[in-house]
Amino acid sequence: MRQITATLLLFLILVTSSLSLSQLSSPSRLLCANKPYNTANQVCCEGKIRQGGVGVRCCSTKTYDVKHALCCKKRILRGAHRLCCGGHSYKPASQSCCNNKIKKQAGLGCCYGKFYKPPLQKCCAPGVIAEQGEACCKDKVYNPLEQKCCARTTLTTLANECCVKQPYNPRTSTCCRGRSVLNLNDTRIITQRLCCSETCPCGSSTYNPKSETCCGGVVYRPKSVHCCATATYNPLLQTCCSGRIFPGASRTCCGADYITPGVKCCGGRVRYRPQSQICRAGLVFSRPNCGSIFYNPATQLCCGAKIYPASLFGSCCATSTPTSPCCGRIAYDPAKQLCCAGAVIHKVLDRQCCGRLSIDTKVQVCRNGVIMKRSDLVTDAPTTICAGRHFNPSTQLCCENRLLLGGPTRRCCGSNTHDLRFTTCCRNATILNGPDRTC
Repeated sequence: MRQITATLLLFLILVTSSLSLSQLSSPSRLLCANKPYNTANQVCCEGKIRQGGVGVRCCSTKTYDVKHALCCKKRILRGAHRLCCGGHSYKPASQSCCNNKIKKQAGLGCCYGKFYKPPLQKCCAPGVIAEQGEACCKDKVYNPLEQKCCARTTLTTLANECCVKQPYNPRTSTCCRGRSVLNLNDTRIITQRLCCSETCPCGSSTYNPKSETCCGGVVYRPKSVHCCATATYNPLLQTCCSGRIFPGASRTCCGADYITPGVKCCGGRVRYRPQSQICRAGLVFSRPNCGSIFYNPATQLCCGAKIYPASLFGSCCATSTPTSPCCGRIAYDPAKQLCCAGAVIHKVLDRQCCGRLSIDTKVQVCRNGVIMKRSDLVTDAPTTICAGRHFNPSTQLCCENRLLLGGPTRRCCGSNTHDLRFTTCCRNATILNGPDRTC
């Protein structure tokens, strides 16, 4: 009964597989009004199945060949190299279309429903077309030899300049951040003025460079003041360091601060004390106290006059404990690291120590501290040393440097053993023997 059931199950699997393969190899089938059709030689046109093929397209419920016709407002029009213009077709090589009207002249443009001739003419706005030599300024036509257009919206005379969209007279005004400012002094007399910081938010004001000073967008009087960012200071009594004002004249700045006696500047921005620190390439390090080598305590660890990366090692240690084991003079994490003869190595899957180095046990073996390739070893040759220990090949097996119990029918399978009578080794894993079981 079990044999009949297994046979039927195998038959159903074969039938299902053959159907799946035939569906994958057959052309794509879709539904058209709930009816299946073949996309290789049919098309669906508004719920109607029609004969299709390469280059066949729908036009309402009918079909046409794009090489010889086109569809214009659900009408099939004959002819090649044509375009639609309303419900009609035209030849772009000899005709033009505008507002569903066809004109027998190629290359015409359409300006809000009217034909025009580019590049001799320009389309400005509905009903506004500029002729040759004219230009558009929003919805107006002007002569560039007599007028100028500001930001394509406002017309002005050639004597004026543009302050973004606003025209202004450069002889009486100044443009600051898009605003035209009249150049008047306290007595209402027009004088030459400059913008006070084009990039500052408050820089839309102007100042007279002969009598005023601009500090970061702020205008100050009199001209003799000195700027420190947006503020003013007296250099005879104060010092400005990167926008910060400090009491005392002629101080030496270090970035946004100043240095005091016993302090120096590193890289023009960081202060340090030479007695306990040292400057290297703009960085401050502790004075050498790890042998004779400079080191950075923030990223390095000094243990026994040797420098180690602080990201890999937590701290130095002298006595090994269960919670903080030592590898030489370095504390290490056995879950993430290997201790190989006093050398700490990052632990990776399938790696073991071999002296002060680590090996990949999948492709390497360690023989008395010597790393060897597995491919160079004769697997059937007897050996009497395993993991540095002697063993009896007749009763023991050495599997990937592990000494295990052997026997006449036992063989290695990866780092374990198996019995040839009951199991088979397949890619370092054992599977039960059987008539249908292969590796």
